[in-house]
Amino acid sequence: MFNAAAWIDRCLGSVRRQSIEEWECVVIDNGSTDVGADIVNEYVSQDGRIRLLRETENLGPGPARNIGVSAARGEYITFLDADDWVDADTYKQLFSCTVSKPDLVLGATKLKPTASREQLLRHYPPSSCFHLYRRLFLVEQGLVFPSQRSSEDSYFVATCVLRAQSWQTTNYCGYHIYENPTSVSRRKDPTRYKQKMQVFSQLIDFACRYDMQHEYSRALRRLYIRKGCLMTLKEYWENNRPIKLGEIIGILRETKKQLRRL
Repeated sequence: MFNAAAWIDRCLGSVRRQSIEEWECVVIDNGSTDVGADIVNEYVSQDGRIRLLRETENLGPGPARNIGVSAARGEYITFLDADDWVDADTYKQLFSCTVSKPDLVLGATKLKPTASREQLLRHYPPSSCFHLYRRLFLVEQGLVFPSQRSSEDSYFVATCVLRAQSWQTTNYCGYHIYENPTSVSRRKDPTRYKQKMQVFSQLIDFACRYDMQHEYSRALRRLYIRKGCLMTLKEYWENNRPIKLGEIIGILRETKKQLRRL
């Protein structure tokens, strides 16, 4: 969480109301300057399943989640943003999909459990918060969020899909997103388009590292064009004035460069 005092009570309250009892909640205070940590400490004093870890500076959402994964002790991991909340049956419903111990449970999707890896890459919900991840799978595969503050979710889920050996899907979500006007994704940032472009270039790097770029070329091309190119152009258009033709040409050249690798 970062300066989430206005929402963290609702968030943690929804966690404590879960119908499943065996859970732990690791809260990462990402360099907050408000009283959010005091609110969390009240919860910590009331419920031993809740822990608070504090960072002295704002590292961004990705590195904060990486810290949470390292600190977690459970068999499965999920993520919950501090300004969001979940229904009481959310984690019970998701955990019911882990009977066969899959590496990954994809929530909020209409994809069938028999969906292929290529289908998952084409249609996965980009938020990291809708899903369950087997903790040892993440650790053994070295799967982490990138440091960029844009599209870190989409990158992380895509890398999990690429490396998972088993998965389950469910259309259940139970997750509620607060449209926070002060969130990282909604603040005006003229550099965000560059971060987005970097993230999806890193995704191609990841696929190449495991020699998966050709087998899943069609899905990765579609993913890069839709998110690495079109969404980057959209970010640039919305957050940068004056518009510079050279920057747009640079995005298109980078797209051509990355697509040649697939």
